[in-house]
Amino acid sequence: MTIFLLLGSCKEISQSDVSSEPQQMTTTWYLDLHGGKDNPGANNVVGLTSDGEGTVIIPSEDTFPDDFRIMKPRAMLLLDDGRLVLTSSQQNHAGLFIFGLPNWQGRRAFLDALAVESPENPLLSHPYGMTRGPDGSIYVSCQDSSTVLRYGNPLSDQGGRPITAWPKVGAACWIPPHKHHKHGLHAPRGIAFGWDDHLYVSDRDKGISAWNAKGTFVRVVADKDSGLIKPIQIVFDSQQRLFIGDRGAHTVWIMDGPDSKPRRFIPEDTHQPKLPSALAIDEDWLYVGDRDRREIRRYRLSDGTPDEKIWLRDLPDSPEFLLNVIPGNPDRR
Repeated sequence: MTIFLLLGSCKEISQSDVSSEPQQMTTTWYLDLHGGKDNPGANNVVGLTSDGEGTVIIPSEDTFPDDFRIMKPRAMLLLDDGRLVLTSSQQNHAGLFIFGLPNWQGRRAFLDALAVESPENPLLSHPYGMTRGPDGSIYVSCQDSSTVLRYGNPLSDQGGRPITAWPKVGAACWIPPHKHHKHGLHAPRGIAFGWDDHLYVSDRDKGISAWNAKGTFVRVVADKDSGLIKPIQIVFDSQQRLFIGDRGAHTVWIMDGPDSKPRRFIPEDTHQPKLPSALAIDEDWLYVGDRDRREIRRYRLSDGTPDEKIWLRDLPDSPEFLLNVIPGNPDRR
């Protein structure tokens, strides 16, 4: 099934629109799109097969509380118990929300809010990237407050509790904005933990920086002097190589090790993404979304050459985040 059909050509989709028969296709990936008020049907998470075929709308809308809706969904992650954490970046109503295990249709019920934007939690404004730390706590980058926030492990009795390294900035602040630190953040986007347990942060306006387990600045990893222009999403592979999607350079960079400099991962004489997004890795491929062309392509991890076939094309909106829910799926082709 195409994503257009799943999203009802970007109209609201109800429980009755979903087949009452158990799905036959295995959902391997979750994809969310840019969304917003002008494209309400795209404020959702779509399940995909290993071939990029749409399977089901993941959030089960009939389980939503009366005052809840998904608006501009961004980063997603799976907890060790299989539940899903999803960011929603609706202005003044942003938050991190937990959805339950998939039902027989592959859909997930709304369970709880892990953290929400509020007068007590004002820095959680326009969340974007999200990752789990070594202890299971949740880190989230926030565009409007120029911070990275940290919350307690959802699987512990401290789930959702703000963990603060910079109390002068506010609750849950783990990495501060530039107003509070020389190397603080201007426009944080993607975040990921590296082999050294440092948290790597992509700042669209500055570059990539690394921060330690105490929320202390460690080093500049790469910046505009290294060739970066507008770095957005980042991801590490199993060899701890760092991939950087750069919307200003219209390409993906790779850093082969902690002391290396960024180099172009995708050969210059092959297809380049205009506005790279939705970076994800599975087996031998790097998946790269393109917000301009509304598609997702695969590039070989070995040499950066693109797959001849476009993995997912003609999306109804710009792809934002891609999450592999079954790594190394045997059905992949």
